[in-house]
Amino acid sequence: FRQTSDHWKIVPDASPFLNLGGQMFLFPDLTFSDGEKMIHLELFHKWHEGQLKDRLDFLEKNPEYPMLIGIDRSLFPKKEGGDSVIKENPLYGSKIFLFSGYPGVERVLKLLNQTAEPEELF
Repeated sequence: FRQTSDHWKIVPDASPFLNLGGQMFLFPDLTFSDGEKMIHLELFHKWHEGQLKDRLDFLEKNPEYPMLIGIDRSLFPKKEGGDSVIKENPLYGSKIFLFSGYPGVERVLKLLNQTAEPEELF
């Protein structure tokens, strides 16, 4: 990530968890900063499936919260309709994205850059 982005930096000493209220906590896998704002990235793999619905509900009610959610496609078996339920979410592509195994740098950067004003990127 460091070699790909000059604008966004990974914050190595970010808080290990954030209180979202109502006994809900965010445990970001990575936190990014552009020098002014911080965006938290939480990745959901098969073993985190139980918390995914709550996190999606929170983000839908609080779309301004500085958070991105990455969801491993393995959570959505094709025989059960696949990942279409996520792709229908209004925040898909802006705050929510799908990945296989581990998300690529380009995909994460695209969403981070959408949070910045165009003139901030140059």
